[in-house]
Amino acid sequence: MKAVDKNDEELKGYDEKIETWAALKPDLVVNLNPIENYLMLHECSLNNIPTIGVIDTDADPTWVTYPIPANDDRFVTTSKHYISDLLMNNAVYDVSKL
Repeated sequence: MKAVDKNDEELKGYDEKIETWAALKPDLVVNLNPIENYLMLHECSLNNIPTIGVIDTDADPTWVTYPIPANDDRFVTTSKHYISDLLMNNAVYDVSKL
């Protein structure tokens, strides 16, 4: 791995910094359709990242850390919008308390 500038020319002096950088990982991942995003859920489980997922009858609730039983068949589903709005509002509220 190397650091480059806007012209794709290698920048000197970044070798030591790049070696010490750790990958950024989210604290939580929200998934509104576990069936279509199974690979993402697998990556989260490999990296011990907790997940929240909307689980319908065709999905396995063990795929996510915190399953929410609801209909996920269509993106315009009312339950999906309600759950995503609820999670977003609570996340914004919790961040504002910091």
